[in-house]
Amino acid sequence: MFGSIVGAFQRIFGKAEPSTLVMVKQCADALRDCGGLDEEHVFRIPGSKAEIDSLVKKLKKGNGTCLKTASSPHAIASTMKSILVNAKQPVINRTLHNSIIGALDLKGDARTRTISEIIGKIDPQSLELLRFLLHFFDEILEHKSANLMNFKAMGVVLAPALFGGIVALPGDMPDPTFVLKQTDCCQWLMEHHSQIHSINPDGASNSKSADLQAT
Repeated sequence: MFGSIVGAFQRIFGKAEPSTLVMVKQCADALRDCGGLDEEHVFRIPGSKAEIDSLVKKLKKGNGTCLKTASSPHAIASTMKSILVNAKQPVINRTLHNSIIGALDLKGDARTRTISEIIGKIDPQSLELLRFLLHFFDEILEHKSANLMNFKAMGVVLAPALFGGIVALPGDMPDPTFVLKQTDCCQWLMEHHSQIHSINPDGASNSKSADLQAT
């Protein structure tokens, strides 16, 4: 009964848009399949805006195979970034984002413990997406000898993807120091991605704080 109602709804209104995680995973798979992890400056060199817009539109309609027709790995990587930057809800929302930025001023164990607690406040769906992204970013960094992407370069180009764009302070233009902190935050999360996987949605960790590798 329920299935028939859902089917009728989809015939009338169309299929529900895939989740951000589903579309991001499709982009990640497409990059792996085309050898994009070894592409020089992947995620740094932008693709064509017209092609990116077209790919995003098709992905949102459930056409994951459209990525096979992408002109280059850069187009696929740019499509992933576009999906993340323009998502209705950023991976890390504004409130938690500001808290993490502030925690970067802490040192050693205090920084690690505080950021871990903040990450634990992310809703379960966003936390799952963050874990996947950090794991995939680490996969990209494993190919850095070929793609020439290191932690710093990845932080610069991917911070807007995690935070839903460059977040400006009061006023029209982003504060340069604040933007740099966004990059540092993204870099810290990538360097500590294994710890993020041990964090539960309630802020607790599956591993003891003493086992966390603080920097």
